Amino acid sequence: MEPDLPLTKGILDHLQEFRRYEETLELKPILDQLTKYPPLERALSLEVEALLPELVGTLAMLAGQTMKLIAPDDKNPGSELWEQVLWLMELLL
Repeated sequence: MEPDLPLTKGILDHLQEFRRYEETLELKPILDQLTKYPPLERALSLEVEALLPELVGTLAMLAGQTMKLIAPDDKNPGSELWEQVLWLMELLL
């Protein structure tokens, strides 16, 4: 578990689950995508900023798991399913 990070226990638990997948993420594409959005009202701590690739990976993993729950037989999710999953994740986060 990460010490003193301003993240919920649930997110930290899922972060550990994501790390077990032992997938590597390239930081540059993630940061390039983040630069398209306006800056946050508050700056991220260095610890959270360092975790961004894993946090994004964790959220992607959770989106995939959510899709499997909503539409277990859908092998090629369309925009409607993506919208449902993203809406649900926004609601919960």
